[in-house]
Formats: sequence, C-alpha cells, structure tokens
Amino acid sequence: MSLTGLASSEILRVASPSLNERSLDILTRHAIDFGPKYSLTAENSRQFMTEVVKKASPEEEKQYDSSNALQSLVKYIPTESTTLYVAAMSAKDALNATISFFTPTFSYWFFAFLTPVLFLMIYVAKRRAKDLATFPQLRDFPWWKVVASIIAFLVWGLAVPSNPYSTTPLQGAAFAFSAVFVSTLLTLIEGVIEPKNRPK
Repeated sequence: MSLTGLASSEILRVASPSLNERSLDILTRHAIDFGPKYSLTAENSRQFMTEVVKKASPEEEKQYDSSNALQSLVKYIPTESTTLYVAAMSAKDALNATISFFTPTFSYWFFAFLTPVLFLMIYVAKRRAKDLATFPQLRDFPWWKVVASIIAFLVWGLAVPSNPYSTTPLQGAAFAFSAVFVSTLLTLIEGVIEPKNRPK
C-alpha cells in the first residue's frame, strides 16, 4: 500500500462516523420530503436511511484484517518515497557529480525524512477534500502511521540494491528478508495499538 492508501485508511478509521452522519442527515431530509407519499413518518425515514448508510459503508474490519498475508506484506511499503529513492539510487553517480553532497547515504536518510512529510501532505489534502478540518485534534493525529511509514522506509530502503549499508550479497538478502518481516510485524502491531474506531 502506498502513503496515499495509508492516509485514506486513516481518514476512514477516524472520520468515518462523522462522514456517515453527514450522509445520513442529507438522505433523511430527502426521505422525509418523500415520506408522506409512501406513508412514512420522519422516524421511519431516518431508521430506513440509517440501514442504507450502514450497508453502503465499507466494512471497517476489512481495513484491519491482519490475517490477509499479502496485505500485511504490502500495507506499509511507502511506495511514493521508495520509488523516488530507487530513482535517486539509479542516478546516484550523475546526482553526485552534480550535487557533491548527494551521496547514497545522504539519499537514504533524505528520503527517510521525506516519507512522513509526504504522508502528512497527502493526509491533509485528503482531509480537506472530505471537508474535514485541515488538521485533526491531537488525540486523532495519525501517530502510528507516521512512525510506521518511517520504519517501513528504513527497512525497505535497505532492500534496494546499491544501498549505502549493504556491502555483500548476504547482507542484501538479510535486508530483503528483514523488510518482509518488519512489514508483517507493523501490520500486527497496528492491530494491537491502533483503535479501529474513532476515539471517544
């Protein structure tokens, strides 16, 4: 999953109840307008629309199903920053010739720090697109996803060939295995420390 996917799942986790409530209010108003034609009271209209919204909403459990092995492997790969990092490593000689401090080590740490910045920019943009406050309350801030995206980049960045910390094929293989292991672990930890629903 990309940082964009992580941002979307965070908005669904935190804001889904308020978005559903807004949809319910709009639908109920329309149902009440048509209610008399079908002999529905305002209360019956609201109950009916509550069921409609509930059935139309994504199943939150699917967002947090850690038993899906493929999902657990790919969920925390920050594809936006990893893609940029792979491109930078492919052009490392040209970049270093042009910008002397742009070494493989600098590149690795630069994109590690860029990862949470990209996540937060995407997250804020998605909140604004849903007419939510630009920044959530401190208790609703996606702390886990920010930290997990940094950890995920750090391990996946080491799985990229020619990274600054891999000097032998054995180290490269170890880093690749570590990336898969840590991605799975991050998904399992999320199920333990991050609540599924909006905090009360």
